[in-house]
Amino acid sequence: MLYKDLSLSDLVNLEDWRKIQDSFSEALEITLRTVSLEGKLLSSISRPSRYCSEILPKIHNQENFCGDHDLTDSHRKLALAAQNGGSIKLHFGVELFVVPIKAIGDRDVAYVMIGPLILKSRKSASEYDKEAQDLKINTDELMDVLIDINVFSYNKVYSMISLIKDIFSYMAQTGYHKKRLGEIAPEVVEMDPLFSRYYEEKILKAMLRTCKLALNADSGSVMTLDKETNVLRIKVASKLDDCIVNNTVVRVGDGIAGMAAATSKPI
Repeated sequence: MLYKDLSLSDLVNLEDWRKIQDSFSEALEITLRTVSLEGKLLSSISRPSRYCSEILPKIHNQENFCGDHDLTDSHRKLALAAQNGGSIKLHFGVELFVVPIKAIGDRDVAYVMIGPLILKSRKSASEYDKEAQDLKINTDELMDVLIDINVFSYNKVYSMISLIKDIFSYMAQTGYHKKRLGEIAPEVVEMDPLFSRYYEEKILKAMLRTCKLALNADSGSVMTLDKETNVLRIKVASKLDDCIVNNTVVRVGDGIAGMAAATSKPI
């Protein structure tokens, strides 16, 4: 039997989901939240935005798609945005992206919402001032809030969307398949390490593909840390010789990758 009514909470531990969401939010410097198809908030907001809590509530007839509340009255608009490229345009040149998370074929089980953010460039001060006056918003207050919203290129936004869609969908798919396998043959769950490695590779490849796109890189690799030996080894790679992939061993603290692993900071 194929479960058509499974929700994200049936498939994953939402607390673990939130922790991973927080990590992505911090690394990408964006606001993230997860909602059900019905608009119910499934996780607390990662990196809450003052724009959502201080500016949008003051605008008459403006739906607040990014506040700390359910969006049950707006779930149809969320679904439409997810199907048509993912963007919801808000006031002052701010946008919000709705990323569908898939677990069962092409069926969505939740949405991850990215933003608010600004695409390409900010408006001029005079444009902000005019719109603020039209909406009866204090201009100084607005500018103080907008400075906290990051500006992203189209390329980086769509790289982030691709990364979040792939990785969170793989997490949901893992939960669904483990649930189905456990029902069909409970003993299969004992194969969890093999099962997990399959999805680990898919997730790491998605990360590598997105990083290459964002950095316009020709080749690259993802290395993981062996905590017992304190060395890094290549897990997935693109356009690298097999001998390099199989034989590369980097100690934490050595070389660029080793320094990045030791400091947990990009170089």
